[in-house]
Amino acid sequence: MMAKHGIELAELASRLSNRGLRRVPLDPAFSTSTRFTGVVFDAAHLKAGDLWVNLHGDSGEARDLMRQAENSGAAATMAEFPRPAARVPHLRVTDPRLALSLASALLHGEPSGRLAVAGITGTVGKSTTACMAARCLDFAGIPHGISSSAAWRIGDEVCQEEDLTTADAPEQHRRLAAMAAA
Repeated sequence: MMAKHGIELAELASRLSNRGLRRVPLDPAFSTSTRFTGVVFDAAHLKAGDLWVNLHGDSGEARDLMRQAENSGAAATMAEFPRPAARVPHLRVTDPRLALSLASALLHGEPSGRLAVAGITGTVGKSTTACMAARCLDFAGIPHGISSSAAWRIGDEVCQEEDLTTADAPEQHRRLAAMAAA
């Protein structure tokens, strides 16, 4: 379940610090009570109020995307590198991918902590194994969800095909929150 009114940057900054992911304090020119209501890494999917996370390294393209995110209404940005003259709060982190996942989990109420989660790894047969496990849980009457490259299911919601082997962190945490609610 997504936080109705978002998450304060102060909360995220604290969590990042506790995990050793934050490089420097937030710029005091910006309020730590600023809230973000979504987490994205693709500027094309950014909505006003989102936290935009750079996964493009320290490049000219990354800096252009950061400016684009600021112009599109990002509540804040996050990257490995500093952002001089930022127009929105900027979090500097050591590992943007891990920070993206942490921010997504926090935004959705840390759903994996409310569920028993099993991961299936390997080269071939992961979706088949997940679907067989889901059928066993169906027969046992145990509520469950599934997220794989073949399908995802949340409660009684109909399965849908996926294009990716693993959903990205924001989508996966959204699904886990929906599973926990179901």
